[in-house]
Amino acid sequence: MTPFVFFYSAAAIFAGFASIVIGFYVLFRSRAKLNTVYFFLTAAIGLNALAQGLFRAAPNPALAEFWHETANFAWLLAFTLYLHFALVFSHKKWRILPFLYLSSLLMFILYVMTPSFCAGHELKYYGYAYISGLWDWWYMGYYTIFILTGMGLVYQVYKRDKRLYVKKQASYILLATIIPYVIGTVLDQVLTKINFPTLPLAAHITSLTIWLIGYTLVRYAPVSWVSKEQIAEVAAQALGDPLILTDLAEVINYVNQPVSKLTGYRSGELLGKKINFIFSGELEGFATIRKKDRGLAAVSFQKIPISGGRGFVYMIRDLSPVMKAKAEIEKMNLELKNSLERENQLIKYLHLIVEADQAEKLQAVWAEIGREAAELLPSLKPAQEMIAQYLVTVDEARRSRDELTKKTAEAEWFNKFMVGRDAALKELQTEIGKYKTT
Repeated sequence: MTPFVFFYSAAAIFAGFASIVIGFYVLFRSRAKLNTVYFFLTAAIGLNALAQGLFRAAPNPALAEFWHETANFAWLLAFTLYLHFALVFSHKKWRILPFLYLSSLLMFILYVMTPSFCAGHELKYYGYAYISGLWDWWYMGYYTIFILTGMGLVYQVYKRDKRLYVKKQASYILLATIIPYVIGTVLDQVLTKINFPTLPLAAHITSLTIWLIGYTLVRYAPVSWVSKEQIAEVAAQALGDPLILTDLAEVINYVNQPVSKLTGYRSGELLGKKINFIFSGELEGFATIRKKDRGLAAVSFQKIPISGGRGFVYMIRDLSPVMKAKAEIEKMNLELKNSLERENQLIKYLHLIVEADQAEKLQAVWAEIGREAAELLPSLKPAQEMIAQYLVTVDEARRSRDELTKKTAEAEWFNKFMVGRDAALKELQTEIGKYKTT
């Protein structure tokens, strides 16, 4: 055995074991019908890869024939299981499904019993290879019908189903089917039949791409491991509120419409992401949501385990309206407090203005208001002007009073003067009369 044959065969054996492991993993996640059929599909593909590896590295023709027949049995079973998988995925039921398995068994018997498909075995640079028989083209046509029919069913689901995660599933299944079908048919069938130098890789590639289907079953299919009854049980407790379903690793598998409304992310942008992609600062049932527009939203949440230990349900309540209302109330309280303080200042300064009985005092009060509460000047201006006008009027009245008092004093003096003059004139006339008599 050459080193190349060893590594080539070992790679096929390893890929086969890995295929079976991923099948067990998906089945462990859920015993749903789709996952169960997928497990048997990976088992058949894994068995084929194991048998292919042992066939290439067989130490003698007898063992090579045994492992080649085992590989072909697994191949024919895998084609039927793939069609069965596509039927379950598309929710279709074919009553002839048992006959499809029977036809694969009959095809295997014909393959083993007659040399029309395999005319023998020969050694090549990559190990043992089979010699194509006259009917081997029918074998290729047989499995092509199974593969294309299954792909057609999956494609119908991709085109018609509106659920995003189902479309994701369908696209990955189609990709994981086309790659090994085309490469395997070309390298293992067509080039071999025309005796063109080639390296068969169908077993290797199929065992690897089957992982892709397992990946999409786990990541994009919450209904494959959570029943509708379980979803309804917890969703009823949070009707209308954001709801997120995750697996045990906190990977998001489902979000409802309120989550998209709260975060700004479409559901497809959140599926497959860790919960901490949008959650931060979790503390005793409260957290902060990071929105797509880089904004933040305060939320309260409940983390409820799904029965059977299969994941968690996050029931979320947006606290943004509450926080907004609280902020509005605080703003109103602050405005009310400032308004009351302003009213108190107005009353204080208005009292000082009214108490001012002189223009100088009024000017001093006005200057004090300008220094301590300039924003109140426009409100107090009318009162200041009225008091200033009043003081002017009072000052004018005071001056008029003083002038009147002065005039009154002068008039009294003049009256006294006039009374004295009359007495003096009478006395003078008396003296004159006495003089004339004498």
